[in-house]
Amino acid sequence: MKKIFLMLLLVFCVVSCDYELKRAEQAYNDKKYIESMEIVLGYFEKNPEKLGKIHPKVRNEISEKFSNIVNYYDNIYLNGNSIEEKLEAAHNLLKINILLGRYEFSEQFTDFRKAYNMEVIYKKYEELVSRQFESDFGRKNFTAAYDILTYCQDEPLDTLMKEIDSSGKNKYEYLELHKKLSQLVADKFIILGKKFEELKWFRNAEKAYHAADSAFSRYEDNYKNSRNKFEQSQDTANKIEAEENYKRGVEKLKNAADETDYRNAASYFANSRKYVSGYKDSVELEKEATHKADLIAANKSYDRGMAYLKNGTSKLNYRNAASEFRNADKYISGFKDSRKLADKYYEMGYIRYSINGNISSINQKIDSRMQGIGKRVSGKADVVISYQTDYDYNISTFPPDITNKRENIETKDADGNTITREYIFEEVKNISIEKMKIRYKITVNGLINYSNNNKIELENKVKTLQYTGNVPSKYKAQKEEILGEKKMYNKAYNSFISKISSEIDDIVYKISRL
Repeated sequence: MKKIFLMLLLVFCVVSCDYELKRAEQAYNDKKYIESMEIVLGYFEKNPEKLGKIHPKVRNEISEKFSNIVNYYDNIYLNGNSIEEKLEAAHNLLKINILLGRYEFSEQFTDFRKAYNMEVIYKKYEELVSRQFESDFGRKNFTAAYDILTYCQDEPLDTLMKEIDSSGKNKYEYLELHKKLSQLVADKFIILGKKFEELKWFRNAEKAYHAADSAFSRYEDNYKNSRNKFEQSQDTANKIEAEENYKRGVEKLKNAADETDYRNAASYFANSRKYVSGYKDSVELEKEATHKADLIAANKSYDRGMAYLKNGTSKLNYRNAASEFRNADKYISGFKDSRKLADKYYEMGYIRYSINGNISSINQKIDSRMQGIGKRVSGKADVVISYQTDYDYNISTFPPDITNKRENIETKDADGNTITREYIFEEVKNISIEKMKIRYKITVNGLINYSNNNKIELENKVKTLQYTGNVPSKYKAQKEEILGEKKMYNKAYNSFISKISSEIDDIVYKISRL
């Protein structure tokens, strides 16, 4: 095939060696055969004057090569190794028919659309699909049978529909093939649906009947009662699954020994209602199972809260106890005295802290980290977190580094003669260093004491290069700009925030262990 196509391109180059034909060659080399044909046909559409100049011998060569490309796919259709290969070949023959149908002049090169009209292509699909479907169905490989029909929906039918929606010239021709293929697919889906009903696989039947209804919906509503059968199968499947979940829930509730068992029972009853709303007494039983699970969970939380109180009088134990008592109250509102105990130990366990500092991002970080540990107050506090910052900015300059230079360079004089000109000049290098230093101190007083001083330092080296005297043109001055105080501070500030944030994390961890 490659040799054939290269010969075809050689013939085309007799007419023209345009870039488009080289693209066609590349597409063919990439095994994009239909794309290569499309490029060639598109070329002649853009250059219609070339058609009238084609020598009869050249025209015959083009016709022969087009036929060879078609025969390539036809051979795969007949002798392919798998049903997937054969179906793809049939799909490519359909694409070629559609492609040639877009160009009226294509009849000058091939009679493909007459030899492979829509009826012929339909018979190819009908033969492949029916034979494979019957084979899979007979072997009870229903998944494969379903997949072959799905392929037809996803490939040829989709291709046809796109062409129908975008083309007016051959619309009715394509519409007729689309209708026949849709009916073929729908009929096969109905056969599957009936089989699934016989096997009492109602969820599969629901899926098959829905596919049948969708496949032919453009031409007939509720084709062969497929929509009604879909709804009936869905209803039956839902009732079966509702009953199965209900029975599992009843069994799990009857033998429940712990919270997990009751939760699972409640889940089964919820699933039962999902399939059939208000199925039997599933609502009441779900509530019963959920209540029993919540009761167990509330008792566990309450007991854990009491255990924390027995472990000691640290604020950490009080906070953990308050959390457990609050959970108990969430499971069962008003469970024992859980709400009262939660409020009491919340107040006893939470750490009251205040912040001395005016950088909002740092204050927000402290508040964020202290969530669940304490609450910020403006008055008397258990812990006072303080921080102070200041900064220095300066620029250091150094004596220039001066280098005397001398160069002899060949050039042309006014008469065009080559002469040697001497250049004597100076190279002056200057270096400045700007520095930013942010200092901070963070302290904690109260239930814990902590103090630390730290700093962030940043420097930026600025270079300039200048030339004075008789300077050759190849030497260019270079000048770097200083960042300035504001930009240097902003760059250092990001590092400062990162460093103090890490320190705050350590401080909050210490506070959380109180």
